[in-house]
Amino acid sequence: MMREILFRGKDINTNKWCYGGYVRKVLFKNTKDEKIRHYIFDGENAGPIVMHEVNPETVGQAIWLKDVNGNEIFEGDIVEEVKPEWDEPSRAVAVFEDNNFVFGYNTGAILSVEFFYNEIKIIGNIFDNEDLFEKIFEQHKIEYYQEMKELHGDLESL
Repeated sequence: MMREILFRGKDINTNKWCYGGYVRKVLFKNTKDEKIRHYIFDGENAGPIVMHEVNPETVGQAIWLKDVNGNEIFEGDIVEEVKPEWDEPSRAVAVFEDNNFVFGYNTGAILSVEFFYNEIKIIGNIFDNEDLFEKIFEQHKIEYYQEMKELHGDLESL
């Protein structure tokens, strides 16, 4: 059985998400006008393949894990624990690092998707919800600072 490899990216004309296969095409190779274009193509329908030129910065692969609502999780998605062990739910961003999909925290901590046992839901992504991503970064920075303060005392006096 072949595993489907699914990508998404934002169409450069409509700014809407497109889902399907991914191809990178070089135009005018080895000339001063050489350009690289990025496409998401839909090969699911019975008609012709539809190709959408996408912003390469938004291209991300599905990580082969779904959230509690059955939504495929992609690189760049922001996820949150459904039933947090602590007072505040843990939040992280799905990333590809060292040939593995992980949930990355801005403190530098990572958690492999294979070992993530808690139920999670997608609450946004780093492209459409930049303010949420910044809020998560700030929260983790504060938590990290508090941990370091407990371990090492007042860091500002160092």
